[in-house]
Parts: sequence; structure tokens; C-alpha cells
Amino acid sequence: MEDDLQSFRILHCLRAPLGGLFRHVYDLATEQAAQGHDVGILCDSTTGDGLTEAKLTELAAICSLGVHTTPMSRLVSHNDASALRKTIALAKELRCDVLHGHGAKGGLYARLASRTNRRSGIHANSFYTPHGGTLNYKPGSLVSRIFLAIEKKLLPITDGLCFESQYACDKFNTMVGTPECKVAVIPNGVRPTEFTPHILRDDAADFVFLGEIREVKGVDLLVEAIANMKQSHNATVCVVGEGPLRDDMMARAETLGVSGNMTWPGAMPAAEAFKRGRNFVMPSRNESFPYVVLEAAAQGIPALVTNVGGVAEITEPGDPFLLRHDCADTLTKAMIDALDNPASLAERTHALRERVRTHFSTAGMARSIVDVYSLASMSTGETHAMAA
Repeated sequence: MEDDLQSFRILHCLRAPLGGLFRHVYDLATEQAAQGHDVGILCDSTTGDGLTEAKLTELAAICSLGVHTTPMSRLVSHNDASALRKTIALAKELRCDVLHGHGAKGGLYARLASRTNRRSGIHANSFYTPHGGTLNYKPGSLVSRIFLAIEKKLLPITDGLCFESQYACDKFNTMVGTPECKVAVIPNGVRPTEFTPHILRDDAADFVFLGEIREVKGVDLLVEAIANMKQSHNATVCVVGEGPLRDDMMARAETLGVSGNMTWPGAMPAAEAFKRGRNFVMPSRNESFPYVVLEAAAQGIPALVTNVGGVAEITEPGDPFLLRHDCADTLTKAMIDALDNPASLAERTHALRERVRTHFSTAGMARSIVDVYSLASMSTGETHAMAA
């Protein structure tokens, strides 16, 4: 690590070690450790999939402050008190000077732990990356009102906010309020090793979906699109992932007569998933700054994605290939065009790959986030040891 950079003791707090949020924390912790910081992880002990244990084991090998788990619930519950106590105690024991919360629950525990420990004379700055979280609940619903009220209460005790997209930053400002703390928009990144040729399996489908199978991801629209095009194009799709609606979507495919056109192999790494499809499809109804679009671009797989959240910040401005969301007819037409005119996506696929290569790296992401830590520590008068 360079001599003029500060060395921090960082605890990342998150609830579910799943999906894009976990990928972000995994990459951030890995890069921060490589850059000379002491890093620890605290996450839920009851949530995970087939990939979680392996990833946590990898983190344990590089995180000098360890990987720790405790029960955390998605909604408000009795687990919150014990999870907060765990965060407070761990921050004291590890002598952390940075508590970085990710998602609604991680942000709650990190910021309350920071405030509690300060009252005991133990200073650790608190940082928060929402990753959608609270902002994605249905507006006006009871759960949305509860979490937004909590966010507004926590804002004054936040030392820094990091957003992965300008979309997320603007949405937070509108729904929660304009922060007075340090704020930065720092996009997610991918590793150089992810830029590999798109190699297909012999049994590759026409399309591959990769993500959690729940309503916001639009798998129901994908099933409907496959049914819509069956008469003219007997297309196939591989749905990679797990989620609460997996069984329902499989049953829906059976009802629409396309179960034979769809395979459901479960969760697997992105690199393996992309081998199972000639084109990638993301029919999401809402996203913040989806890793899966960056991953698909790095692989060079043609991508059909909806224009939601911060997706347009990944692509070139005005990209005509972005799709209208929540519309099975639009998705059907795009999928037919991809099959009938594969060359039409080739130039766009190459351009997007090069844009991601030059604009979105994990190392740059980590350095920028550490810069936010440094600015906050300067404003609060805290000093940290220089790296040797």
C-alpha cells in the first residue's frame, strides 16, 4: 500500500450474503484487504445458497478481522436487538474505525453501533450503501413507511453515503432527504479476470437468465415471452438462480405449455451460467446498478436488458437496445429479433464490453470508497495509522 494512504480497520455489515449486494461486499472487502486495510465481515447466519459458504470461506482467508455471523431478519423483528448488540461488541473487540453498512439492515446496525460506541468514547465512523433496500419497497406500504422513517432518523448519525448509481442517489434524496454527510456515487466494478471469451456448452439454450427468482426480477415476463413466441420460434431459456417464486414460475411454464423449453438448474457462478445461453436476458422491473449486466458485458454475451434504475449509466447514453420494463410484448419482440438478426447485437455487445473494461473496475471502486472514509475521518478529526 502507498505510504501516503491511510490504513483502516473496517467492518462490513450486511444481512443476506446473496446476490449483487454480497458480490459488492465480497469484491470491496477483497480489494481493501489487498490494498492493506484490515477488514471484517458480519452477516446473517440463516441466509444463503449453494455458493454462500464457499464465498464466506474465501473471505475468511483474506479478512484479518474475520468473518462473523449472527441471526438477522429481513423485516423488523426481535432479532434486531441481538444483532445490534453483536455489532456493537464486535466493533469494540476489533477496534474498528470504519463501520460500513450495506442494505437496510446492515446500515441500521452499523450506524447505531457507531453512535452507541461513541457514547463510550470509542470512535468509529459509519458509512452506508443502500443497494436499493429500503427504497425498493412498494411506496405507501406499511413496511415502506416504517423503513423510510428509520432511514430519516439514521441520516444525522451517518458519516458517509456511497451510492452505486446516480439513480440510487437521486432516489434516496427524494425519498429520505438530502444528506449533510459525505456523499459519493461510486459504481460497481468487475475484475480483469472476468474478461474472458464467451464459451458455450453443447446444450446451451437460446437465452439465459441469471438472478434471484422473485417478482422484481421479471421471470414471469420471461415465461410469458417464451409462450408468446412458441408458434414462430421454439426458443429455449435456462433460468439460473433460486428464489421464493421458483416453484411458482415452473408451474406457470407448465400451464403455458413451455416447460419443455425451460431448464432450472439452480444457483451457480455467473461465468458458468453464461455458458448455458447464447444471449443473456434481464427482464427486471427494478434494479439499482446490476452486477449481472457488468458480468454479461465482460463475457461478451449479447444482452437484452430493461431500462430500469441505473442500467442506463452502464451503457452508452441513449442506447436503443434497452427495453421497456414490465412489458412481455416488448420482451417477446426483442427476443425474436435477437434470434432472427444476431448480427444486430454484435457491434453493441463489443462496444459495451470495452466500455465496462475502461470504466468499471473493482480496484477503482475500492479506492474511491476508501477516499470517502478518509474525507470523513478528516472532517471528524480522527487520525489513522499510516500503512507501512
